[in-house]
Amino acid sequence: MAAMGYSNMSPWRLPRDLTEDQLEVAIEKIVSKMKSYDKAIFTIHVPPFDTGLDLAIWLDEKLKYQHYGQPIEGPVGSHAVFKIIEKYQPLMSSHGHIHESTCFYKLGRTMCFNPGSEYSEGTLRGVLINLRGDRMESYQFTSG
Repeated sequence: MAAMGYSNMSPWRLPRDLTEDQLEVAIEKIVSKMKSYDKAIFTIHVPPFDTGLDLAIWLDEKLKYQHYGQPIEGPVGSHAVFKIIEKYQPLMSSHGHIHESTCFYKLGRTMCFNPGSEYSEGTLRGVLINLRGDRMESYQFTSG
């Protein structure tokens, strides 16, 4: 298992925000040390870009949401995370960061998950994964 708690740049410019180049180097430093990726699980806070795991309301420079009657959503995930998963093809990857984007996505052989959460409603979401050897037998999203 490899884990990374940093993310790409957010509108808030938080201490754990890195540029895409910095994020790629940081993840590469961790995952490149693994001996095998057949059973590997990556837990990377920010999801890969444009996979459905990363849909969020777009904010402007004043942190106001953009809208045309309805808020505009779009992909805000990381290109670096996409590139690393595509390169190493772990068995699965789990993500968070984008709370409103409950989703799964298959990137090559890798199943990627973002269970999401609805903190404003007090709802925590998760995903149960049933693994056997180097394959995923099943998964189930949970809510509570």
